[in-house]
Amino acid sequence: MEKLSSYLCITLLLAFFFSAHANEDIIGIVTKVADGDTVTLKAEGTIHKIRLAEIDTPERDQPYGLIAKAALTELLLDKRVRVKVVKESDRYGRVIGRIFLGHTDVSAYMVEMGHTMVYRRYLTDDSLLELEDNAKSNQLGLWKLPQEDRVPPWIWRQQQRNEATTK
Repeated sequence: MEKLSSYLCITLLLAFFFSAHANEDIIGIVTKVADGDTVTLKAEGTIHKIRLAEIDTPERDQPYGLIAKAALTELLLDKRVRVKVVKESDRYGRVIGRIFLGHTDVSAYMVEMGHTMVYRRYLTDDSLLELEDNAKSNQLGLWKLPQEDRVPPWIWRQQQRNEATTK
């Protein structure tokens, strides 16, 4: 019984440690921009791949993908940022988080400038929808592309997978 009690205590302490860690911010320097919603961050000697939460940017080989990457690069490369961790790891091993450059919420900024779409599947911040509606109304960024070139990235990726399996 005493061993079980000790095991339970250790398990609870580890669970507390890891859940507390998941809510910690990561502060570091952006060393690489992979695309319009993924960056590499160096923080205290550790390299983190960060996927911006709640947005989905066109892929690099999709219309507007390289422009979105360039916008994120200009904004963040070699800058010190804070990442509010939303999820420790996605299926690709990336941290999911909201990145802040000073007081600027980068996910909100990318939506507001029309560089990205709100990823409704993972949306928790409804204010992003208003920013997206405004960018659409003002034809900012990707919203000035012809309708056929504005395929949501999540649909575009699925189309690419479907095409690959039929070849």
